[in-house]
Amino acid sequence: MVRLQNNSPPLPWLRRTFDLNIIHARAIAHVSSLGYHELYINGKIIDDSVLTPAVCDFEKRSLYRAYDISGFLEKGRNCIALWLGRGGYARGMPGVIHDGPLVAAHVSIDLVDGQRKRIKTDNSWRVRASSITPIG
Repeated sequence: MVRLQNNSPPLPWLRRTFDLNIIHARAIAHVSSLGYHELYINGKIIDDSVLTPAVCDFEKRSLYRAYDISGFLEKGRNCIALWLGRGGYARGMPGVIHDGPLVAAHVSIDLVDGQRKRIKTDNSWRVRASSITPIG
């Protein structure tokens, strides 16, 4: 999990670059955020969903989304980015025990030579403030 040190505005962008030296056959990204997220690959938003994932009871579960990102990756340098929004994950809401938003992501890339490349959220991701601030 990547967690911000505090919940003060503005909301965060997370970013990680990586190289693909071999053509890939398939790539899937699984993203679980406490709060909302948008996923971008090489500067392109993955889909037009809003308020993802759906609001849930954080005392019982956290939801995740699986994205087929195969058509967004290129041979060479690639960039995966996540924009995070607080959404319903805010102090005072049921099940909220940390300042948010929080996210865990796992990208699995199957290469044509049979190997698999995996990228997960960890401290190697760069974090910066976005231009978006929450209301209230």
